[in-house]
Amino acid sequence: KIKENYMKKKSKNKIAIYISTYGKKIYKCGLKHGIPIEVGATQRNKNHECKYSVQDNYGENISTENPYYGELTALYWIWKNTDSTYIGLYHYNKYLNISEEDAIEKLSEGYDFIVTRQGDFIDHAKPKEYQLFLEVLKEYNLEFYKIYSTIVNPKGSGHFSGQNMFITTRKHLDDYCKFLFPLLRQVRKRIGESKEEAYHKRYCAFFAERLLTPWIVYNNFKSYEASIFKVGPWHYRLFIKLYYSRFRRFFPMKYKDYFDQKARRSSY
Repeated sequence: KIKENYMKKKSKNKIAIYISTYGKKIYKCGLKHGIPIEVGATQRNKNHECKYSVQDNYGENISTENPYYGELTALYWIWKNTDSTYIGLYHYNKYLNISEEDAIEKLSEGYDFIVTRQGDFIDHAKPKEYQLFLEVLKEYNLEFYKIYSTIVNPKGSGHFSGQNMFITTRKHLDDYCKFLFPLLRQVRKRIGESKEEAYHKRYCAFFAERLLTPWIVYNNFKSYEASIFKVGPWHYRLFIKLYYSRFRRFFPMKYKDYFDQKARRSSY
């Protein structure tokens, strides 16, 4: 019933930030419209592992592909089954360091995506997989492949916005997902099943991390980069919640970087 009711009413909020989780408790840390979404729910529900009512296995979904897609099964579900004007995707233990109000303001001012601050990423762990991915990408869209190759090196490392976390408009979400998921379906078909352990099996999620920055460049989009903060022990969670929801606006600008760093160190 909960699932049916959610599908009927969908979201009345202008912005919705979905927080991907797999049975882990999430902390909204001041988010007014944070919605936990259970990924891989098709398999995990058999063992009653899901904590939250919004799950990636109803409506139009690819929940069974979660071992390969990771948090992207949440993104697919969001794309196909929600209708908020502004959409975000976070992880249960990582959020973007920006309030929902500020995110809407940035997107209204002309930014197309709010993404993670760019960082250095290492080579993809499985070279043969990555070469097959590049073959598919080149066949799929040659012009995009050329831009991609200027940002990500032939082994998969580079300097870009990763984590598959962002906030954007409904239109940009639709366009990105129309590009992303047909590509990943071809990649899955080319690489096939994997016998790797769970972390390395998620090759579609790893490839998608490398695609967002080139997508932004390819479309001449304007992106706003936000730092990441991680959810940690109770005292850090309390600090983050109070800081971002109540007190941050009262701090002089010169002190904000210091406290933002303390919030970002609230990991594990």
